[in-house]
Amino acid sequence: MATLVEILGDPHAIWSRQPPVSEAVIQELSASCGFTLPAEYVSFLRFSNGGEGSLCIEPWCFQLYPAEEIIPFNRGYKVDEFLPAYFAIGSNGAGEMFVIRKREGSPCPVYMVPMVPMAESDVVQIAHDFEMFAMAFGRDGTEM
Repeated sequence: MATLVEILGDPHAIWSRQPPVSEAVIQELSASCGFTLPAEYVSFLRFSNGGEGSLCIEPWCFQLYPAEEIIPFNRGYKVDEFLPAYFAIGSNGAGEMFVIRKREGSPCPVYMVPMVPMAESDVVQIAHDFEMFAMAFGRDGTEM
């Protein structure tokens, strides 16, 4: 089984990778978010501080925000107010956001939810864990 870094670095997966985030920024994000960030997500940030591209699963594209933009994004969309059990990490660029649950341990499922009305009843799991989500980055569906 491939590691998350191997999955993210797969040259056949075409997506826009960013330089890794600094440990100081990871510590700042961890202190500001109010829960322990999943190790899989932190590993992603250490590989690429955000990124975007196509997905071979619905909603077919992703934009994961840089660590420095995560807290302002959550505050701006009032995620704590509308989805108190979730934490936004990005969007599909077309009105749906990607969220993870604020809970300890693994796996770290990834969900999507419409930004309007942003109701818990509309949250849909799209990947069993962050690794499965990453396996969909930059693929057209024939590789999985």
